Amino acid sequence: TAEVEKKLDIFVSVVDSDGNPTITPEDIELNFFSNDQYSVGDELDNTMKEVKTVIKKGQFGYYLRQDLNLSNLLANDIVIGVSAEGYGIATDTFSTVGKSINIDNDKITEKDVQLFIPERMPSNATSIVTYQINAIENDDDDVDEEGNSITNETEDTEDEDKIILSMDDLDDGEFYPIQTNENYYADGYVKKLDVISGDNNLVTVKNIGKIEVGNSFGTAIVSSGQKSGPVLISASVQGVGSDSVLTEVVNTLEQKEARIFSPTGQDSILFDRDGNFDVFLIAIDSKDRPKVLKHDSKYLITPTNGIIEIKKDSTFAFSKLHSDSFTITEGENLIDLKVVPIGEGADLSLETEKTFVTQPSSKILVILPLGEINANHESNLGVVQIVDLQGNPIIPSFDVKSKITSSEESIIQVINDAVIPAGLSYAIFPIETTGEIGNSIISASAKGMIGTDDEISTVSSLTQLKIFTSGLDELIPVDKPVEIKLFIDDENAESVAGASIKIETDGNSLVNPDVVRTGPDGSAIVSLTATNGPSISLNLIATAEGYSEGKDTLTINVDSPDKTLNAVDLQLPEWIVYVIIAAILLIGVLVVLFLKKSKTPLEEEWEEEEI
Repeated sequence: TAEVEKKLDIFVSVVDSDGNPTITPEDIELNFFSNDQYSVGDELDNTMKEVKTVIKKGQFGYYLRQDLNLSNLLANDIVIGVSAEGYGIATDTFSTVGKSINIDNDKITEKDVQLFIPERMPSNATSIVTYQINAIENDDDDVDEEGNSITNETEDTEDEDKIILSMDDLDDGEFYPIQTNENYYADGYVKKLDVISGDNNLVTVKNIGKIEVGNSFGTAIVSSGQKSGPVLISASVQGVGSDSVLTEVVNTLEQKEARIFSPTGQDSILFDRDGNFDVFLIAIDSKDRPKVLKHDSKYLITPTNGIIEIKKDSTFAFSKLHSDSFTITEGENLIDLKVVPIGEGADLSLETEKTFVTQPSSKILVILPLGEINANHESNLGVVQIVDLQGNPIIPSFDVKSKITSSEESIIQVINDAVIPAGLSYAIFPIETTGEIGNSIISASAKGMIGTDDEISTVSSLTQLKIFTSGLDELIPVDKPVEIKLFIDDENAESVAGASIKIETDGNSLVNPDVVRTGPDGSAIVSLTATNGPSISLNLIATAEGYSEGKDTLTINVDSPDKTLNAVDLQLPEWIVYVIIAAILLIGVLVVLFLKKSKTPLEEEWEEEEI
């Protein structure tokens, strides 16, 4: 009020270029001023001479409680400003009233508490919360002693020029500060005043403060923690009311990301000859700026399982990782690196993942000494070698494990993967055959290297049997057995004794026996009877131990003239045949006589029709 000496709370805070509350990196000296030099400005000047009005390094703001004498104040709204070199100027306005009233005044019909707090504050900072008790204006009680309504003398003036002399000068529902007639405080069991935080992890009330007798407000001291987010601050005054205001803890310096990148390009990584690659891990705050960490932080990089640690008071760390946990091919060259915070108190919200294009500088070459191997020779060898992209050998400084596979394991199998030892560029691996004939692709790969493949075939080393025949004419008679002599030779035209020959017919002949074995001279004789013509077909299959199976198809022409009907075919007595012939001749004579007899009447009919 303007009648007595009063106290005024002033709080000056620091914001960054984006308007976010922050902590100052250096001392900031403050200069206060006012538009009312007589009542306020001079008092501020005296204060600045007596105390250092400075926002100290590492703090969010400066709190000043200024004593003022407002007895000769004519205006209601007073501007107080502050300036700091290099930080600009800020101003705010507070309002006064002309007549003070006590909390027990009969004119007060309704009271309430009003709370003031900065909308946002940084983490790990200290701020103030001001609470004030007020009467609420009710226009229904504005009457004189005779009950007539009182009209405000200033109702036609602009709001900013209106002089507030009493509560009746306010609009309905507006607040009017009222003075206490006792101290309001919280001390042990006496709790006439309380200020609480909705989340002590965000904001903690350090000092509730008090409302001294004759004043309308008090100030509490609060501090924020490391976390950021909104929090509700509430104040209550016994017998008056309560109020709650939402504020937000903003940590612009809080780490929001652990960003991984490569010195060879933000989205690509380059491997050296040993399969190593370099990465940087940098701590980033909410403004996308490097964040200086207050403690050591460890991160696991998968799938390499490497650990990177950013030390205290640092913003980044460098690490050399090895590509022994992911496969790279010429067609598939993308890998995902995931950053996972580890350790006690790790913030899992910082987990990130980034996709990189790989640029390997080496490949693992599969070398097969022979393009064809013996299908019955179980032990064969292959070679894997580390080479650069120009094909020059690379000698690794550590053991390199390769992965070798066969596309057709039913033909060729690779049981053991080769390990290329440190100091050598190559290793030998075994190749096993199953005895089957065919082709397979042998592929070799190693983590962080380009894989290659090559084709290999299995062949038989056994001499194949050859089948020959003897004793056959160009035509064989039907239904008469003939002898066929079969010969079995190897590829060198040497006779093979003891070879088994299986003969399969097409159903138009009989073979006896259908399985025969060759004698010492490599020959065997079978009996063949053709039952139908004009040709028959025989499938010959020759087998012998130590030889590859031989197959051949034999086609034979058959002399099979058209058959005539005779007694032998019908298996009838000979005299019956003569009877049948006589009967046929008799039938022929009867047919001729019948035709001659029927011709004469037909000619007579034609003559009658002509007449």
